[in-house]
Amino acid sequence: MFDAKRFFQVCVSGILAQNKKCKKNEYGICCYRNNKGERCVVGMAIPQEKYVPEMDNEDAIKASGEDAEGSEPGIYAYQNPFVLSVLKEEFGSPLSQSDLDLMQEMQETHDEQDVESWPKSLRMIEEKFFGEESDLCGLKEKTNA
Repeated sequence: MFDAKRFFQVCVSGILAQNKKCKKNEYGICCYRNNKGERCVVGMAIPQEKYVPEMDNEDAIKASGEDAEGSEPGIYAYQNPFVLSVLKEEFGSPLSQSDLDLMQEMQETHDEQDVESWPKSLRMIEEKFFGEESDLCGLKEKTNA
């Protein structure tokens, strides 16, 4: 079974410590890992030795023709066979729809929101997926929730 709590802890602790978005280029395109060593929120869960450039290559992802849920492969973790394979090795398998939804919401927070809003948004995600009493990364104190 996928360990969603450990996944959340690894990703959130890492991204809050990094405190900046991981961008592939000057146009602001997000990626799992860039040439500066920065990682996106889900990229925090991918060990260095298991990262492959294909994880950030949309053409390679689509060419693989694989997707865990049978839809068109894409750049989000829940659509990316290269990323899903590593996450299953690291955090367990199978992944539930809730696990995939958690990944998507975390990625959308990283990609679409300002860094300053991450703690509050990630706290809301934590409450949604793990309950109001959960405080896996000390976000309650950081957001005064």
